[in-house]
Amino acid sequence: MSQPNGRPGLILDLGGVIVDHDNAKCFARLSALLEARPTPDELAAFIVASGVGVGSVSAEGLFEQMSARYGSTAGQGAFLEAWTCHFALKADVYDLLTKIKATRP
Repeated sequence: MSQPNGRPGLILDLGGVIVDHDNAKCFARLSALLEARPTPDELAAFIVASGVGVGSVSAEGLFEQMSARYGSTAGQGAFLEAWTCHFALKADVYDLLTKIKATRP
């Protein structure tokens, strides 16, 4: 997925340490954008099979695949918002990392 500046973006987390995530929230938001609504299990299998998890397709490419399979009138912006809606920054951990950054690179 590209950042707003056009550079490739990569999000890493240490097992939910810095960012929490809720896949059920993401699947519900994604499904709401689709005309033929898959079950959460069907949607999860579709996402895995798409190649997005191994980098062979971008998030934008995933949306194109989902739109072709399930139908959608939503735009890329709505999809990207739904695709990332399930991440929540753990502010206390972020604050700690910011404080120790200067002494522990």
